Amino acid sequence: MKKINIGILASVDSGKTTLSESMLFVSGAIKNQGKIDNKDTVLDNNAIERNRGITIFSKVARFSYGDANITLVDTPGHVDFSYETESVLNVLDVCILLISGTDMVTGHTKTLWDMLDRYEVPTFIFINKLDQAGADKEKTIEDIALKLSKNAIDFSIDSDELFESLATLDEDLLDKYLESGSLDDSDIKMLISKRKVFPVFGGVATKAEGVKELLDAITGFTLEKKYGDEFGAFVYKINRDKNDNRLTHVKITSGSLSVKDVVLEDKVNEIRLLNGESYETVDKAFSGDIVALTGLRETKIGMGVGADKTVIEPITNAVLNYSINSLNNDNYNEVYNIFKILEEENPTLKTKYQNDTKELTVSLLGEVQMEVLKSVVEERFGLLIEYGEGKVLYKETVNDLSYGVGHYEPLRHYAEVGLAIEPLERGSGLIFESKISKDQLAINWQRLILTHLEEKEHVGILTGSPITDMKISIVAGRAHPKHTEGGDFRQSTYRAIRHGLMNNDCKLLEPYYSFTIMIPREHIGRCMMDVEKMSGTCTVSEDNSDSVMITGRGPVYTFKNYQKELTSYTHGQASIVCVFDGYDDCHNEEEVIESIAYDPLLDENNPVGSIFCSHGAGYYVPWDEVYDKKHTTDDNFNKYKNAYYGGSEEDFGELSDEDIIDIAKENAKVRQQELKKEEKSLEKIFADAYGIKGNTDNIFHTNQSNEQIRGKLNASKRKVTVNGKVRNDKPYVYKPVKRQKKLLVVDGYNVIYAVSSLKQLSKDNIDGARDELNDLLCVYKSYFDGDVYVVYDAYNVKGNSDRNEVYKGINVFYTKENQTADTFIEMMAGKFGRNLDMTVVSSDNLIGVTALSFGCKVISSREFERELENIKKKISQKVEEIGNRQNDKVYLLDDVNEDVKAFIESLKDKE
Repeated sequence: MKKINIGILASVDSGKTTLSESMLFVSGAIKNQGKIDNKDTVLDNNAIERNRGITIFSKVARFSYGDANITLVDTPGHVDFSYETESVLNVLDVCILLISGTDMVTGHTKTLWDMLDRYEVPTFIFINKLDQAGADKEKTIEDIALKLSKNAIDFSIDSDELFESLATLDEDLLDKYLESGSLDDSDIKMLISKRKVFPVFGGVATKAEGVKELLDAITGFTLEKKYGDEFGAFVYKINRDKNDNRLTHVKITSGSLSVKDVVLEDKVNEIRLLNGESYETVDKAFSGDIVALTGLRETKIGMGVGADKTVIEPITNAVLNYSINSLNNDNYNEVYNIFKILEEENPTLKTKYQNDTKELTVSLLGEVQMEVLKSVVEERFGLLIEYGEGKVLYKETVNDLSYGVGHYEPLRHYAEVGLAIEPLERGSGLIFESKISKDQLAINWQRLILTHLEEKEHVGILTGSPITDMKISIVAGRAHPKHTEGGDFRQSTYRAIRHGLMNNDCKLLEPYYSFTIMIPREHIGRCMMDVEKMSGTCTVSEDNSDSVMITGRGPVYTFKNYQKELTSYTHGQASIVCVFDGYDDCHNEEEVIESIAYDPLLDENNPVGSIFCSHGAGYYVPWDEVYDKKHTTDDNFNKYKNAYYGGSEEDFGELSDEDIIDIAKENAKVRQQELKKEEKSLEKIFADAYGIKGNTDNIFHTNQSNEQIRGKLNASKRKVTVNGKVRNDKPYVYKPVKRQKKLLVVDGYNVIYAVSSLKQLSKDNIDGARDELNDLLCVYKSYFDGDVYVVYDAYNVKGNSDRNEVYKGINVFYTKENQTADTFIEMMAGKFGRNLDMTVVSSDNLIGVTALSFGCKVISSREFERELENIKKKISQKVEEIGNRQNDKVYLLDDVNEDVKAFIESLKDKE
């Protein structure tokens, strides 16, 4: 039987849960159709959902219909829970968009439609509540064609008329239809899968009318997906069950998954097939299955695992920040940990705790989510909370290229980093890369710098808000062979970012909504004036009906409370749906910066200066003096700067600052002329619409002198001085310390679950797998000139104390209770990595980064498997060579040269 994963999307009160119940009833999965009012539906089983009568959390039901096994995923209907709806779209084969016949296309319906379009999900449309007064299927289809798509076609019409309508949607099908007069099911499947047609059905979900026709169409016209053989899965949800087990909800996107298989270094304990409140466990899940997994600790929503390399950042984003006050728990570390658990289940929460102000904040989408979150923390954790006033979450970016240097050199520490910071297009986020060679800085230090760039949410210098839309490149770096510790590059990297921002022209960004307003025609003028007043833009869809749809974009700050005003002047006849639409230039930047009153020089957690060393002691150097004292050269940054302003890296020395400034000004003039043309067009539209002449003053010019612009280029061509003496800088080449004794440390279980033969053995006998690995390491030691340690994790073994055994010349170490193998290996790296020639065998990224920072070599478990195989081959060849020699007679003088033979013969003659 084929598998189909179906989702249902709808705005509030369209009958989504009722349709789910009806589908289960028609398929025979349930005997009686539940009702929301009776609080007995299969899917809305959460107490909070039943009390509110709305779907808050996505859930799964399973049933068979015809030749298909169907997994039905119910999604939240309220806009405040769009993040969960959006995540579900990544695992669906098809979707049902439910539209109320009385409300027709609402603002939220348009938002859901755009979401389906963005994720390219094949869509069926079901018009519900056709038995209610005012409901009209034909008018609703016309409304759909006008506001959503003209390719929404009623599939209940006569087949000849249907084929004719479908044939016009594809040129090849049109030729086929003109020749044969009909279309095949495969043709219809193709149109639906490519979103060229959206089949429309209608009925009454409470009476199960029209539901059978909908199911017949879905099972008959859904194209069956093809999957690969290697295991892959996509994580779309994380939550916890009643026993506090962490559940990772995934769709198997290729291959299969068995219990005890390793995913992200963790073993799968259970595979659950969920069905409403209940579930059954299975030993294996296959491609296309939607399942819940236990035992995984490192999974995150939106990530692919195994062969699935998908990483999806949701479009839905919370942009209002609220402080949390605990009413019955003064331990804010505990409260913070509770909200971090909830953030794992809903990444949009973005929980933060400021130690200096003792303030805990979360990001939320709206009032309904606030109320639900309040109920959830009380029900699950017994925590009573109240909210502070909501604040908009700002971000910061840069307008130009700048050079940031971070230096960290207290006594017996050393690291220096140089970063080029440049702007990117809106919505690009942060991009990190290295532009220096391994001769200038060892590759392990470069990787460490990139790790430090990625690991933290870096803040800007205008308001202390997170930075975004920048490309940050390593263009200089320096380490010390004796004094550089792992944490030194963290300090210098953080300081380099802040220093680069201080030398740039920074800009404040604010969140924007895209909005859809449904409003009576007589109120259009007032609404458009409001939009302009709130610094937004909009367009009006042409419509012959009494209600008009206005779509547009505007700042969250000005639009967040507009629903109340809209309801007031239209007497409840209008609605607005707002969806996060990225960040853009702040409409009142100066006002916001002044009100926040952030001073980067006073931010002790994010210093802008650096630490240098003089006379055996470290001292602080302000940000504007760092260029004069830095130890690295500007060569790479000058190349970067020249390429950025239109030259090439090869001839960077030929362009002076004056040349670069002239290029920049010339580019600005060209852009200025383009903008003037755009201004004239806009001015004409403005005058035609309102009879008002716009301001034609040129706003795209600069009064800055070349000297002022040169200051922003940060060429830093001044002489570098250290302790008052001019020094001639050359690129520093890292020279590794010569180490004598060799040491190999193996992450035992990591290797077992990476080596296919050991992994297979471990499924039946983990002790046998350990013994087999120990024997392999004994063989390896015969070719390895040093000590061999293998570390096994006994973290969950109650009462276990660490112990070390010597087995045939190798050291076997078992960690104590509550100590992981990762921790023990990191301790060994810290203790021996700088003094011994130490190699760590593990595929754990965190262990690898830590070991590299302490000067160790790192080999992945898979690489080590190949190395073991090579050694086994060499041993077999050696044994074969010895065997061949034993079959031949070997004489004493066989390998002696002729002169020696002659001498021995002469001695025999004398006798």
